[in-house]
Amino acid sequence: MAMRKLFVPVAIIIASISLAGIAITQLFWVKESIKLKEEEFGNSVVLALKSVTSVLWSYHYNLEANTGRLAVIDSIDNDFFNSLVTHEVSCLKIDRPFYYAIIDLEDNKFEAGKFFGYETQLLESTHKIPLSGFPGSVNHVVSLYFPGEKSWIIYSMLIWLILSVIFAIMLIFTFYFTVSFFLKQKKLAELKTDFINNMTHEFRTPISTISLTSEMLMNDTVRNNPDKTLRYAKIIHDENTRLQNQVEQVLTMALMEKSDIKLRIKEVDLHKLIMREMNNFNLKLKKRSGTIVTFLYAKKFEIYADKDHVSNVITNLIDNATKYSREEPEIIITTRNIEGGILFTVEDKGIGISSVNQKMVFKRLYRVQGVGSEAEKGYGLGLHYVRSIVEAHGGYISLSSELNKGSRFDVYLPFSSKSEEDHDNNNE
Repeated sequence: MAMRKLFVPVAIIIASISLAGIAITQLFWVKESIKLKEEEFGNSVVLALKSVTSVLWSYHYNLEANTGRLAVIDSIDNDFFNSLVTHEVSCLKIDRPFYYAIIDLEDNKFEAGKFFGYETQLLESTHKIPLSGFPGSVNHVVSLYFPGEKSWIIYSMLIWLILSVIFAIMLIFTFYFTVSFFLKQKKLAELKTDFINNMTHEFRTPISTISLTSEMLMNDTVRNNPDKTLRYAKIIHDENTRLQNQVEQVLTMALMEKSDIKLRIKEVDLHKLIMREMNNFNLKLKKRSGTIVTFLYAKKFEIYADKDHVSNVITNLIDNATKYSREEPEIIITTRNIEGGILFTVEDKGIGISSVNQKMVFKRLYRVQGVGSEAEKGYGLGLHYVRSIVEAHGGYISLSSELNKGSRFDVYLPFSSKSEEDHDNNNE
């Protein structure tokens, strides 16, 4: 068990490191791809410049041979140079503006080209090639400059960069949701294990009591004493009822898991149900010097609902209010009419529920920990059951609570439940 508990965080850490490694590797390859694209572009520009210098040299060599004039830098025709560079660069299929020049690096003199306003950039450009073959051209170079070159290169790879980012984000989100789902499943498995252990303990107690009491009833001394026989029979009856209720809770949970709650809708007097359940708790409250009072302000209190389920809702809420009170329980039940239904409130002055637990108490199998042994005996089904039943009737339940000051559950039930409306529609 210890190894299994250790394995989970270690596996998550290893997976996280692996994901981080993949992301870093992806970023590295993107960076390298941009660098490779820049080198590829630079090599293409160098080839274009070499072609320019080669054509210039051939043209002026032929000119010298035919006319006898010396091929020098000053004799290069600017228009010819412009058309030559434009033609060579167009072969690179670059549809962006560019600037070029023949530069004497000895005194930074610009001999020819299109360079106005970009002299500094052309001097600093990485796209340069020596202009060899001309007398006195030792320090002369042909330079090309493309404004926004890096941005253009990145833009040319934009589709691949976007896909890389999208896939990286998808991978991260998939990992996040996988880990979240795994942790939720792990938590659920722990809750179910805890539930089974707790249920086994809860079942064992009444079974042991029934077994022991049955043995006592078989004793001749007890059998001949009507009072003892009646007392032991009552114990068996009470424990059997307790066991039956526990089984019903488990079966109810199974039905709720299948979304198969069957409501038997009929007219119900909610005030009568509240008073009945209140009377059932009076004896238990008196043993703890507790009180339960009602303020039944609702003028219309007949609703169409499942009487048994609504009764269980009231019982669960009163039982919770009793269990979560450390000393003498003080429970207040209030009803009032709001639009389309009735709102009844069960309020206590008990230990309250923390804001963290308030978000969880309606979840199946969730039990608030560290609030006393009696409260922790439950299965974590009660409030989940309550919410499921209330919502099945088309109502809602809300909780407001403060630690050490108490809790208040507000339950709204419509006069006519969803199930009743569905039933009427089907009949039509």
